[in-house]
Amino acid sequence: MDELQSLSEAPIDETCVIRELNARPETSQRLRELGMSEMVAVRPVVKNRTQMICEVHNTRIGLRRRIARRIVVSPTDR
Repeated sequence: MDELQSLSEAPIDETCVIRELNARPETSQRLRELGMSEMVAVRPVVKNRTQMICEVHNTRIGLRRRIARRIVVSPTDR
C-alpha cells in the first residue's frame, strides 16, 4: 500500500488509518458522526464499481465509491 491514497484504492482486508476527509463539510460531518474521523482505523471489506463496505469500530458502513475517493488513508503503523 502506498503511503497516502484514497480509501477507494485501499486493498480489501488491509487496515489503514484515515488521515483526512476531503468531502463537503456536511458529508465530512456525517462521516465523523458515523465514527469515520481522522486517525481512526478503517478496513475495506467489500468493493464493487459504485459502492464499498468498510469496517470501523467493529461496525460495517456502506459508502459510495465517489465519497470513498475523498477520504485519504495511510497504512497502519506497525
